Amino acid sequence: MKNRYLFISLLFIVITGCSSGDDSELQFTDKNQPVPNFNADSAYAYVADQVKMGPRNPGSEGHRKTKDYLVEKLKSYAGDRYVFTQEFTHRGYQGDTLQMANIIAAFNPGSSDRIMLCAHWDTRPRADQDSADTSTPILGADDGASGVAVLLELARLFNNEQPPVGVDIVLFDGEDYGKEGDIAQYFLGSRFWSNYPPVKNYNPRFAI
Repeated sequence: MKNRYLFISLLFIVITGCSSGDDSELQFTDKNQPVPNFNADSAYAYVADQVKMGPRNPGSEGHRKTKDYLVEKLKSYAGDRYVFTQEFTHRGYQGDTLQMANIIAAFNPGSSDRIMLCAHWDTRPRADQDSADTSTPILGADDGASGVAVLLELARLFNNEQPPVGVDIVLFDGEDYGKEGDIAQYFLGSRFWSNYPPVKNYNPRFAI
């Protein structure tokens, strides 16, 4: 899996712009503003909602249900105009055509100073490390329902109090599709997003 983590690191470096010098470092100053409280119980409920739908591997019923759930949940926080799906297809291992979608929500859309917060919402279609049955899809409470849940809770907070900069939440699809060692079949959503950016000249300050 070393190649996988290397790709993640390289993707982060590319998104952050690979800039150098003091100007590239984040500078924090006390704005004397209240910071909204992150509600752990709320985030946990978002994890439970996803897991209840079953495995979310592309092509599954859980995948279709979760896509609808995430779109509607983000629309309830960002508004219908600022949530959209970036649809794409991928040829699966069995030769089937898989329908996939990156899900994007924008907060404080009028701000040109933007940051990007990302997670992936799909789950693995096989349990590679299961000694009994490697072919069974996993529920993915940790990977990746937990990351999605954190961003949904942030979206809820952004709805209550607009962030001082523009924030774009991007939930990538197909990140965990590949078989172990087949790096070309991982990161499908982020590759598609990078090759076909939905907003021309999009240039966030940084991404996480």
